[in-house]
Amino acid sequence: YACLLGFAMVLLTNSSPPAFSFESGHLLLNSTDCLPGTGYSSLFMGHSFFSPVAINFENHAHANGFLDHQQAIVHRGGVNGAPEALWLDPEARTEIQTILQSGQIDKLGMTYHPDFPSATGYFTWVDEALQYNANTIFFIGIPWVPYPENGTLEETTQAWLDLQNIVIYPLIDSLRSIYPENNFYAIP
Repeated sequence: YACLLGFAMVLLTNSSPPAFSFESGHLLLNSTDCLPGTGYSSLFMGHSFFSPVAINFENHAHANGFLDHQQAIVHRGGVNGAPEALWLDPEARTEIQTILQSGQIDKLGMTYHPDFPSATGYFTWVDEALQYNANTIFFIGIPWVPYPENGTLEETTQAWLDLQNIVIYPLIDSLRSIYPENNFYAIP
């Protein structure tokens, strides 16, 4: 988890690759990799396989010197946290649109739920965000496989790799081809 979080910090802060050290229970980047006073205004939207990471992200960003990092989180449980489900829910859509309309969001993070396998929700939210900030950076946080105890380690690992390789990475490639001026990341 710590290494993945460190990798995500690099991607989400445009910092150079870090050398890691652990102090006081926090993952810290070397001071040469971390410029105090930097960060993004982020919006994280998703379900319970995504929101706990998003909630803790602010603490990790600040602990690593990204003091200007700010974030908002829109959470809906289970399938309701899928991008398309958030768009179809009038209350969630209004909440997210209000945040985006500020023009302050430079990073938008979404996640995936198999009950909404199409790319519709991702394209809808990208289009919406770009209306207010043409330089928005996007990422899809790849959730873990639910109920891993119901399969072997090999089966669970393969299911997670299939999700990445068959669903998420092609989706990221599609988004990159349609929006070549913006950055899109997949974060396991």
